Amino acid sequence: FLTQHISITNEFEESLQLINPALSMPYWDFTQDHVRVAQKATQEGRDIDYSDLWSLDIWTEDYFGSAVGSPIHTVTEGRWAYTTVPKAESKNSLHANGYGFLRAPWNLQSTAYVTRYHKMCGEAIGGTASYLEDTWPTCSTHYAGVFDIDAYAEFVPYMAYVAHAGVHLMIGGSGGAGESSCDDWTTEMKSAGSSMKMIKSQSAFLLRNLWRYDLCTAPSSEDCEDSVINGDTSACKLTCAGCESDKFTEDQLTDLLQWFGGDVAALSSKDRQSIARTIFCDTKIVLGEHVEAASPADASFWPMHPTLERLMQYKQLVQPFTDVTWDASGYRSDWTSECKWGLTFGTDCAGHGASDVTAGKVSTLDEDTGLYSSKALTNFDLMEVTKSHKTFLLPYVYDTFDYSHCEAVGVSFKKIPKTSD
Repeated sequence: FLTQHISITNEFEESLQLINPALSMPYWDFTQDHVRVAQKATQEGRDIDYSDLWSLDIWTEDYFGSAVGSPIHTVTEGRWAYTTVPKAESKNSLHANGYGFLRAPWNLQSTAYVTRYHKMCGEAIGGTASYLEDTWPTCSTHYAGVFDIDAYAEFVPYMAYVAHAGVHLMIGGSGGAGESSCDDWTTEMKSAGSSMKMIKSQSAFLLRNLWRYDLCTAPSSEDCEDSVINGDTSACKLTCAGCESDKFTEDQLTDLLQWFGGDVAALSSKDRQSIARTIFCDTKIVLGEHVEAASPADASFWPMHPTLERLMQYKQLVQPFTDVTWDASGYRSDWTSECKWGLTFGTDCAGHGASDVTAGKVSTLDEDTGLYSSKALTNFDLMEVTKSHKTFLLPYVYDTFDYSHCEAVGVSFKKIPKTSD
């Protein structure tokens, strides 16, 4: 995760510098955003309201732009207004959805524009009113990653999930398309009761899981093109097992509802039948780009991951890893040594191994010639150059390792010790 993101960010920066050599890749320390909304809540004597995030200056037209209030959930003002998602080179591939856009095949979003929902099927994300509490990474989150973790194999999944994934989730979110919207599930599935928030919270992950486990299939590009011609894009959606029948089998219900926990499983067969038909047959869910592999189409994607590299470089300075073994299985029960999905699907985790090369090229200094060369490195070699005595091999430095903003919420990062070198 970390090394692959470092590589593609470096290649992206070098592309920028072909246009203007004076440019450098910015980083966005999103824990500062959390501090600001936390301070506002404290001043007003209330719990954190994560919708306050979208009124911060970073979401104005001078920076990432705002999609709040847009009926099509896209940025309408500023330099990123109406940014489009590229079309794939070929239809009916793993790299495209049914409309031919470079989106996940399960994300059947028909609009050409980058979308941001900031909610999960109309449900707020983060905060005490949400099923997903404290989703946005905090100063405490990043502090724990630096000072409570000593093994690199534990640090990587922590960075991938706890320390940053919530930003993707809360920007992208999910919503409904067509006349039947998942925003309306609260009134359409009253039998779900208190489980509704949890059901909606799963909507961003649900499509991916259904597709990966072969419980639902994606439509062809021909089917989606016909839906556009007929003026009903809701017809271009996943086809799930059991929807063709009047009634789901018990095995189908178990498979489809497994993502929603024991409270839903304990409902009557009639209620489970109704919930399953509403979710899997009658509703089309669509995702904002940040939730899936199309996230690089959103400008706010690119400054996120340098923040994690900066945090790792800081860690190497103040509390270096004591274990750099490339094996996460001892820290994550659902992982193989190298990746999350290896156990479930029996994959070889290509790209995740220590000796696998990075997707992007990285410029590094050849100490013998004194020249920089740009090439793909192995994951292990790229991890090595993030160590404090090796970062001079990279063509960039971080301006500071200053986390003093965290002191406003009671979190004090250690100062970097001075050395005689």
